[in-house]
Amino acid sequence: MKHKKTHLKYVCFLLLSFCCLQTSLFAQTIGGVYIDSQGMLRETKHIVDDSILMQLQKNFANQTAPQDIARPSRLRKISLSRLEALIKKATQEGDVLPPEVKYLAGMIRVESVFFYPDKNDVVIAGPAEGWKQLRSGEVVGVQSNRPVLHLDDLLVALRYAFAKQQSAPFIGCSIEPTKEGLKRYAASMKKLRGQIDSSYLPQILKQLQQSMGPQDVKLYGIPKSSHFALTMLVADYRMKRISLAHDPSPSQKVVSYLDLATSRLQPGARSPFQYRFWFLAKYNAIYHTKERTAFQFSGQGVQLMTARQGEGAPNQPAKTKKTKGKKAKGKKAKGKKAKGKKKRRKKVSKSARQFTRAFTKNFPEMAARVPVFAEMQNCIALTVVAQLMREEATTHQRWKPSFLLDKKKYAIEKFEVPRNVPSLLNDRKHYRQYMIGVSGGVKIKPEDLIAKTLQKQTKNRRLINRWKKSQQTIKKQTNWWWD
Repeated sequence: MKHKKTHLKYVCFLLLSFCCLQTSLFAQTIGGVYIDSQGMLRETKHIVDDSILMQLQKNFANQTAPQDIARPSRLRKISLSRLEALIKKATQEGDVLPPEVKYLAGMIRVESVFFYPDKNDVVIAGPAEGWKQLRSGEVVGVQSNRPVLHLDDLLVALRYAFAKQQSAPFIGCSIEPTKEGLKRYAASMKKLRGQIDSSYLPQILKQLQQSMGPQDVKLYGIPKSSHFALTMLVADYRMKRISLAHDPSPSQKVVSYLDLATSRLQPGARSPFQYRFWFLAKYNAIYHTKERTAFQFSGQGVQLMTARQGEGAPNQPAKTKKTKGKKAKGKKAKGKKAKGKKKRRKKVSKSARQFTRAFTKNFPEMAARVPVFAEMQNCIALTVVAQLMREEATTHQRWKPSFLLDKKKYAIEKFEVPRNVPSLLNDRKHYRQYMIGVSGGVKIKPEDLIAKTLQKQTKNRRLINRWKKSQQTIKKQTNWWWD
């Protein structure tokens, strides 16, 4: 039987930004992803072995919230100096920290930061509730389904902010294709010119995926085995699956980049340029009182960005080129200006721009349905808290942690994160064209998050009253958290 030839080529999107995580007997999961015993990335939704899911539930059995902490609170407060004292005592006595400490009293979001110079203390405040574990692995509020804050994420943020010498100028992650993989993929694409036998399409797509090969995972600024790092990677992974229509969009208002791009192709048109997408941490403003004792964040803290592949890689520290000889002073060398000009970024396509704008605008809805996005928000908020503490400790000699900053005295939980991961391919039928979507990541630059241009003084009575009420409570009782 002869196979029918088709003149329709497939629009192929190759996901070159991937992430995954390693579990200890499947004890650590997040975002519905885990690594099996062979080190291969798997989706927890594909688990058919009930014993694995039972193991996940068993590992969480003793992590429930005490009755008083499980009670929902519109504004719970946590004293960071008292929290440090509690952790120090437990560590020195060899005690295991209870779940309420690990999950920061069930707080699901940081809304305010209070400084109390007279008490030598810093307090974070936000809504809180009891927690549960989702099938995908996240620990979330019982009522809100929003991820709770993690102690380890706070410590990672604090250690980065107060480090004498930071390992990178930002906190971030990126998963990059190898040069060899890109060459192999380009060579494979060249062989696909002309007609394609539709019966061989599944095999062809598999070969394209294999030609790209594994990709490199890169992490910047923080421990590579931390929950914080894992959260960034999985958030990036989930965003890429949505962009390439591997997962249905959580919002009807956000159409996948794959579908947006293919819908705009015309017969005989040139293949669209390739784009990378990444999350950028960004707030609208940081409001504070006149005395700088109360701070409040404005904005969702996350924006999705895009650029053509090869332009403005978001997660690579800048490299300075060494020049030989003396610098030319006001003269042109070999027809070029001595100082040189920055290359202008080429205009982004309507499809890429529409996808990033819709994703950013509807991020609250996306985060409500994909918990790891909200978990990334929590990590960003904790980074702001840590950076504000560093700034206030430096300029106004306010409280700063000591025991919690020492990784030798208190070690955070370790997660196994692979050094490279497999590529992922998706396709669409459309007008004899091929396209490839590449790279991405997450970028959090703490100094930019609290830049002077974003800090604005406010006379907001609600914020001031919250600070005063918390001050009265902190004087009356000695617990490390209260409502």
